[in-house]
Amino acid sequence: MQDSFKNLSDFAETIVELKKAESSAAKIKAACCAGSVHLLRCRELARHAALEAEQIREQTAMQRNQLDHDSLQLHNLVYEQQYYDKEVASCRTFQSSVPDEQLSCISLEQFAHQAETAVAGTAHNQELARLNCELQQRKQLMAHLQALQQEKQHAAATLGAAAGRIDDLRTHMESISNSSRPLVESSLPDTASIRSNKQAAELLPLPLYIIYTQAATGRSVLGLPIKVDIDGSLTAAARCGPEPAADNNAATTQSAKKRRKPGSRDDHVCKMHPLSVTVEVAGSRESDAEPVMQLTFHYYTQLKLVGVSASTPADEEVLTDLFLGDAGDGRLLENVALATNVGSLQFGAAGKPRPFRWAQDLAGLDVLASVPSRLLPGENGERLLSILSAHRSQLHLEAFVQRLVAAKQGWLALK
Repeated sequence: MQDSFKNLSDFAETIVELKKAESSAAKIKAACCAGSVHLLRCRELARHAALEAEQIREQTAMQRNQLDHDSLQLHNLVYEQQYYDKEVASCRTFQSSVPDEQLSCISLEQFAHQAETAVAGTAHNQELARLNCELQQRKQLMAHLQALQQEKQHAAATLGAAAGRIDDLRTHMESISNSSRPLVESSLPDTASIRSNKQAAELLPLPLYIIYTQAATGRSVLGLPIKVDIDGSLTAAARCGPEPAADNNAATTQSAKKRRKPGSRDDHVCKMHPLSVTVEVAGSRESDAEPVMQLTFHYYTQLKLVGVSASTPADEEVLTDLFLGDAGDGRLLENVALATNVGSLQFGAAGKPRPFRWAQDLAGLDVLASVPSRLLPGENGERLLSILSAHRSQLHLEAFVQRLVAAKQGWLALK
């Protein structure tokens, strides 16, 4: 290309010289033709150079794009390498807040015993199998826990519904009680006296409380010729506290096993509750009728029995003859036999009320011996059951009061 430019330069000098020499037009024309050839050759070379430059420019752009792509990929790889290096270093230096000993995983011996097949391989594979076994067990436990939680929610819902019904029932009961209070006060004239003894009645042992409530309601509802009252020290009764809910026989057996001095043994066995229930029985249902007998019910705290004493010796004699075979001497009573030797306690003396069996039945204490099964079949069993039924029917409060009044009037007639 430089040669073409040199030839073109020489052509220009030749034309200038021919013009200065004023040569013929034919020479100048021939020189111009030769110069045109050189000019076209230069143009051709310039066009080829431009095409080559364009190709080089395209190749340069392609190489630049490839370089950018490779550079970006290199940066990504470097960043990924840095991330992996950081994670590897973090895993190598990881320290759990809970030591491996406290994860409560199953031991290797237990896992080997529970595994269906032996796990062969490296220690890492064995540890993975152990962790998978632990994971399955914990999944089962979680499923069981969810089932128990559902049962708990169902039970809580059922309990809430029952509590709601109870609350509704309590509201209805309160409304019924409020609406029936005037009727109760008008139909029970002795409500005021019963209310005045409410604090003392709450301190009574259960057998005496049963007798007190029967007598109080019997006078108000049935119109029985009786009056009831509570005597004794409320302070001493409060110190005694509520009667422990224990078995009668077990309590008396335990008290019998305690070693005490011979002189104080009977006093300990015959210890009574500070409160007592006094019942006055009149001869008729008239309001101005005089009482014919006064009974006082006491409770033996160690024997778990109810004792009865009368105000006069004559009334004591009437009580001993009230029921055949029941003189109140404590014989054939299991509680007395367990607490002391049979016959060693002399009931009826001063400070020792008689534990009549009818008094135990009035107080809700079952002291009758159980019926042997061999006596139930046949005529003997029917006869025994009929006797027991007749005995039970005589222990109702109304029947007892009638029998007591009749016995007192018969005794007075004999005198």
